[in-house]
Amino acid sequence: MIIGIDIGTSSAKICLLTEKREILQESHRNYSTHSSSLQDPKLILQVVLELLHDVYTKNHRISEIFTCVKCSSLYNWMFDCPTEFLEILPKWKEAEIYPGFGMVTMAFLKNSEGAGFFENFDKCGTIMDLFLAFLTKTSKNVKISHHNAFSWGYCSSAGKWQPEILQFLPENIELPEIVLDQNQIFGFWNGAKCHVASGDLQASVAALEKVGEGTAYLIIGTSAQLCLLHPISQDSKIPENLAPTIVNLPFSPTHRLLATCAMNGGNAIQKIVEDFIAPGKSSLRETLDLLNSNSSDLLPGNLEISPIFIAERGSKKKLLKIPENIRDFESLQILEAAHFGVVRNIFEMFFEVSENFRRLALVGAAKEPRFIRQIRKLKPEIEIMKLDCEIEVSTPFGATKF
Repeated sequence: MIIGIDIGTSSAKICLLTEKREILQESHRNYSTHSSSLQDPKLILQVVLELLHDVYTKNHRISEIFTCVKCSSLYNWMFDCPTEFLEILPKWKEAEIYPGFGMVTMAFLKNSEGAGFFENFDKCGTIMDLFLAFLTKTSKNVKISHHNAFSWGYCSSAGKWQPEILQFLPENIELPEIVLDQNQIFGFWNGAKCHVASGDLQASVAALEKVGEGTAYLIIGTSAQLCLLHPISQDSKIPENLAPTIVNLPFSPTHRLLATCAMNGGNAIQKIVEDFIAPGKSSLRETLDLLNSNSSDLLPGNLEISPIFIAERGSKKKLLKIPENIRDFESLQILEAAHFGVVRNIFEMFFEVSENFRRLALVGAAKEPRFIRQIRKLKPEIEIMKLDCEIEVSTPFGATKF
């Protein structure tokens, strides 16, 4: 038996598979109902271990454990240092740097809190690296995958930490060893091989690889991602000088993953409901279901909403843009405009790559009619693939594909 685990920002997921990668069981558990940008590592480890033991007690023949993680620092997953601080850091040769990157967070904490802040630590990594070290009782030679190292910043395409950043980091902190092979073993737990953790976006795409080449993926959950697998070959070069809203991520020995990761997805829709739609008897889910049941376009020509509540990395787009008379419109009209704004935002962030695909696979909330209407309106030339349950995205399952 094989286990796949995904540690997200608010919940953990686990799946049990056969050796042929057939899913037998899936479950998830929230860390707590309290919403905070501060992660509680002890609580997260406790929840994940409970999920793992629930599966293990019923299936003792576990041979391998694969994991993936949303790349965030342990300290604060929405950590936001002053942008002025970025100006004193060296330029990352592979991409732009932003607040929230693991390397940036460590450098800023050393600068603002002093070296003493790290005196009780000697290693660093993602929450999944901590989990794997704890699970396998590995205290030396901690490894991090190329996926996660790149998302931490200052990692090269060849899988090396950029030397110029080292002087800005605490001297007593040992950086993890970057491994290019996503199948490499981190350690062992009860005889099961535990592999290095992959990135959650890469795992989402890996779960859907059977869709085929030339297909982009639009994933809408709390946030939103639009991505495209790009082959690494002489005759298929990645465009140079990509817009800062597009990241060129490691994926596999044969492909890179071009992606736009928007901060404003389902969370923006929820915020619009909370701020601009009068509370009623209907829940958010009931309201969205009502929007889904409408087959016609509800968007008035004179209503435009740009639901940007959180600044997008690499984008100069201003935050929330709404008309002064927004409350003159009906609730469903406001929601329709907000959905169009979410879809338009992520396609504008991915505009340099939009010409490279003609098919779009929809994942998560993107499959619902309320979003499909907006995609057809914005990109009528694109063939839309509404993925059925047989190839539904499962990040824990996708982690096992590497």
